[in-house]
Amino acid sequence: MRRWILGLGSVCVAAGIVAVASLAHDRPVRLTPAQTRLELTNSMKPASTVLRVEPPGAAAVDGSELFGCSNAHYRPNVGCQSWPGNVSLEGDTVKVVQSVAEAGHYEIGVRVPTMNGRSFDHWNTSNIAVITVVDPCRWIARETAEQGPVGATLAGAPIPCSGDVRGRYELRGEDGTLHAINGRVSRSLLSQRVTGLAMPVLQLAAQGQAATLRLRSGPRIGSLLTVATTPAAIAVSWTPADVSITHANRRTTVKVHRGVSAVYSPSGRFSLYRHISGNCKGRPSAACFKRIRYRVGGYYKRWEYAKVLRAGQSASFNYRGSR
Repeated sequence: MRRWILGLGSVCVAAGIVAVASLAHDRPVRLTPAQTRLELTNSMKPASTVLRVEPPGAAAVDGSELFGCSNAHYRPNVGCQSWPGNVSLEGDTVKVVQSVAEAGHYEIGVRVPTMNGRSFDHWNTSNIAVITVVDPCRWIARETAEQGPVGATLAGAPIPCSGDVRGRYELRGEDGTLHAINGRVSRSLLSQRVTGLAMPVLQLAAQGQAATLRLRSGPRIGSLLTVATTPAAIAVSWTPADVSITHANRRTTVKVHRGVSAVYSPSGRFSLYRHISGNCKGRPSAACFKRIRYRVGGYYKRWEYAKVLRAGQSASFNYRGSR
């Protein structure tokens, strides 16, 4: 009788151990980031951080997996179409490594399976950790663009300096810089290095029957040379500048609220960057831009000069194309 009782006690203890083992990972899982904001300094040196998984050993369970979103909010049972960059699960930590081309908003989580004996019972899902990655330009998308450098942009999220943005959007820098464009077909290269120039170039282009552009440079992003193109005019601005451009009915009007802008017709054969690197010693100035001269016209060609506009001045240009 005693042996039977002891045997029964052993079985109960063993069953208890199995039950405890099967429920050992059925505890809340939490991700704690060491940093919630990564600041990239240059394109050669990526930034990284780690997220600690608690309780210890939870992520070591077979079948544990990462999930997350890039420039999107994670929604259960929906998932995401974009993966949050270079993210890996290593033991009790999640390692995140981002390059300068990956500025944006990232949401990351961990799923740990809970087993009932040898069969799967349910997922234990962690909280959603948010990582914000910014690059030297500190661009923030205030309105969602149709297409950004890393897929669809997210309102309120950072966006990379270097990339191609299409559609209607508004970007703001942390230094107060404003960059807004609204047109049927519009695009911009947010930052591009040009040989012979001492500063990066911000290129904007708006096509179609109507478009509006607004440029306001701050102290950090203000070192950019801004080149805005419409079907009727090209406006070149540099820091400090606040310029609004409107194109409608085949006519472009450029108004300078602050700073200096040089405006000329895109119909002539003229290399702006060659002019700046050769005649301006790599840096723009009003005196240098006054010397911009180009040939326009059909059979009877003539020379025209760029118009240099200062604060409070405006100029209008008519579209000279075939349409």
